[in-house]
Amino acid sequence: YALRKVIRNIDLAAELGAETYVAWGGREGAESGGAKDIRLALDRMKEAFDLLGEYVTEQGYDLRFAI
Repeated sequence: YALRKVIRNIDLAAELGAETYVAWGGREGAESGGAKDIRLALDRMKEAFDLLGEYVTEQGYDLRFAI
């Protein structure tokens, strides 16, 4: 679900002519232990950005990510 939302926003960003897509990891300021296993959290983040990068390339978007 989360990746579908990001892909939708990437499509909108590209349509509006954005050159950079800024992604927020969601941890700063959060009172959640959702990512206590930092290695697992980073592995999941890498997997997500690999998928998103492939999508951007397949769509032919000239868009970079700021993490």
